[in-house]
Amino acid sequence: MKLSENLKEYSASIELLTDTKTSVLLLDQNKELLAYLKLPYKQKIILNNLGDKATIGIIGTGEVAIIYENN
Repeated sequence: MKLSENLKEYSASIELLTDTKTSVLLLDQNKELLAYLKLPYKQKIILNNLGDKATIGIIGTGEVAIIYENN
């Protein structure tokens, strides 16, 4: 993903806490699909270098923990 220099960049750590089918949808600032991931149970997924215009959507009924960090 290309990010403009003026965008604030961050990382997100995502973990599914319940054993329920749940997915993550990642969209760019133009609402174009960047990624669609099925979350594994109790395994952390790290998304690096996201711009402040990115959208993270959770699809499903699972309980999900998300931690954001500035880069």
